[in-house]
Amino acid sequence: SHPILSDIADRAYFYFVHSFYVKTTLVSDVIASTNYGISFSAIAGRNNVVGAQFHPEKSQHTGLTLLKNFATRMAKEC
Repeated sequence: SHPILSDIADRAYFYFVHSFYVKTTLVSDVIASTNYGISFSAIAGRNNVVGAQFHPEKSQHTGLTLLKNFATRMAKEC
């Protein structure tokens, strides 16, 4: 229920092009996760910092929604 995921369906697909990922030390920092052989955080954040380990600009409508949420909803959080 993080603001960056507003209007994005559960199990939505995003474009990954590599096998890099961030190891989060706190479960509370994981905003969204995925599984590609192993489970890892796809979006992590704390306070007013959010990072995505995929390419929203190449993820079609879902990616555009995420970018819109970042620009509009996350600006209110800062």
